[in-house]
Amino acid sequence: MKDDIEVVSGAFVEKDKVYSFSMNLEEEITEFEVIYTPMGGLSADSIIKRITVTKRIFQHGAGLFVSPDGTSESQGTLEDPLDIETAIQYVLPGETIYLLEGTYTPSAMINITKEYSGTSDFPKHLRAYVDGKATIDGQGKLENVIQLNGDHWRLKGIRVTRAARSGMRLSGDHNVVELMEFSFNSDTGLIVSGSNLALWPKYNLILNCESHDNRDATDDNADGIAKHEAINCG
Repeated sequence: MKDDIEVVSGAFVEKDKVYSFSMNLEEEITEFEVIYTPMGGLSADSIIKRITVTKRIFQHGAGLFVSPDGTSESQGTLEDPLDIETAIQYVLPGETIYLLEGTYTPSAMINITKEYSGTSDFPKHLRAYVDGKATIDGQGKLENVIQLNGDHWRLKGIRVTRAARSGMRLSGDHNVVELMEFSFNSDTGLIVSGSNLALWPKYNLILNCESHDNRDATDDNADGIAKHEAINCG
């Protein structure tokens, strides 16, 4: 249901597979209601989820600028930059998020979830405005600084440091991580790993990255760049 109008009916959703349906948002705020009825399980009771989607358009495709002092209410321009989290929510496929120079100290892990994926023709980009001049600091308290579950992202030129565990965890598909630096994290600098067989990460490219001085407390687990058991093809 989209604003109380049925837009999808009878769609079949398979276990461990992503179901997607695209539509245009005409209004600034749109209310969705999703009703899922299980089959063959312990219960046939319907599961209802309600989602409110707010539409904002920044710069009409020219990309978004963020800074360490950016806010969610900003315009995303060079003169009025956003925060990283808001930019990730609103960047459009094919657009670029530019991190202006400085050290970013997020209060929570930067989580790029599946619903914020780009597309094969129009990937999303997250990159330093000047390579090597933007640092995201986990301050020793964020388990991972960046968690990338989304697909078709290109990350470039960012320094990721001081995670409580891994600097970055890559679990999505068809992503490129280029010219990144992972350092002084309390476990592996960059880890490529998934959570279950059907959704293992695949077709990712790690290109010209540097990882150094990543060290766990027992000196027996941390790697510079690691791929773990849950790896698919590519």
